[in-house]
Amino acid sequence: SLGFIQPSECQMAGHELNLLRLYCLRAPILEVIRKKTFLDMNTAFHAPTHVLEKPEFWHFLYAVVQALYPMFRIQRLADMKIGGMDKLKFYVMQADKLLPFYMENVKDHWDAFATPEVVKTMAGAKNLFPSLKSAKQVYSDQDSDSSDDESGNESDCDVDIGQGCVDSNNLVNDVVELWKIRRKPLLNDFCHDAYLMSPVPEMVRHSTNPENKDPEDFRAVDRLISKIFGDYSLTGEAGKQHTVGLIHEFHSEYRKFKNKQGDFQSKNIWIMASDPRVLAHEWHESYSVPYTNVFGKLACRVTSKILGIGSAERDWKIVKRIKKGHRSNTGTEKVKKQTTIAG
Repeated sequence: SLGFIQPSECQMAGHELNLLRLYCLRAPILEVIRKKTFLDMNTAFHAPTHVLEKPEFWHFLYAVVQALYPMFRIQRLADMKIGGMDKLKFYVMQADKLLPFYMENVKDHWDAFATPEVVKTMAGAKNLFPSLKSAKQVYSDQDSDSSDDESGNESDCDVDIGQGCVDSNNLVNDVVELWKIRRKPLLNDFCHDAYLMSPVPEMVRHSTNPENKDPEDFRAVDRLISKIFGDYSLTGEAGKQHTVGLIHEFHSEYRKFKNKQGDFQSKNIWIMASDPRVLAHEWHESYSVPYTNVFGKLACRVTSKILGIGSAERDWKIVKRIKKGHRSNTGTEKVKKQTTIAG
């Protein structure tokens, strides 16, 4: 955004949500920058005011927010305090599908918005406008395998808006590249397995669709069964035979789940699965665990995982504000409650 609203450092997707806040504050921002009091002030925010007056800027910002909406859904899922691992891969796949499409819309709005006058203003307000190059460096530092900078190579442009680099093709490519860097740690073994074992009818149809077939899902099953249910008292060939037997039993039970056969053929249990109030791990606890040896237990373990630590992050923000002296007048009892209770 433009520096009017500082993003939350301890909130997931703080910078992305900052764009949404900026768009929601369009009316009051335009009202403020037109007031005589603001115009008489000696402030650096005078520089981009004529940019804010342009409808093309807000159209561009709306296109950006629209393109990031699939990631907002993932962020919201991660910020919940209930198990949602079974939906994560589905959301990631939807983001893979929608992001390139909507980024083309962003590109079109950027080309219409980035006039020479606008580019000159943005180049002169480096402290107010974000740099995707900086964001890319931050994300790449967290994933050394994906970073070109760590190997000494720099990309051609990286869409450093503060420096006036305005190639719309690079804008699209860099945003998609940033998403690819961040999606990799999302698709862990728990995510792959929970996707397969979600009882939600829409998810079952999606995961069993041949077009969405991913061998990594079943490789993750093998790894987790070996890790969670493996008998470490057995060594050598005996240990391998025990693990292989569990994996074989899982596939037999999963086949019945997928095809709604055997203990999974009752219509009543699938009616409950379609109820949004019923969580996946609760469904498996009731309808899978009593009738299976491996599938139900593994399904409960992987689908019950929460995706984020939103409550703890918000609590740490309060602690940080207190430690830095921003809340020095807060009463002792209130401070104690705010710093010891997460969520």
